[in-house]
Amino acid sequence: MRFEYSASGNVLYLRLQSGTVAKTVEIEAMVYLDLDASGQPLGVEFASAEEFLPFLERHDGVLDVPGDLADLAAAHGA
Repeated sequence: MRFEYSASGNVLYLRLQSGTVAKTVEIEAMVYLDLDASGQPLGVEFASAEEFLPFLERHDGVLDVPGDLADLAAAHGA
């Protein structure tokens, strides 16, 4: 896993694994999940970095990676 932050855009990206993004799904406002062609999560983008902690709080402070993110994507039509 790799964390990437762009100060100029205030974007936080958590890269879970390498691969080619085939689809991006908005799982919450300003939170996007990148999936490969087989539906495996590649990364999560927080379009507003300050949304990271509130996102975790909305999930009781814990979010397993990558299983729960795949479930979130499925729940949002991925």
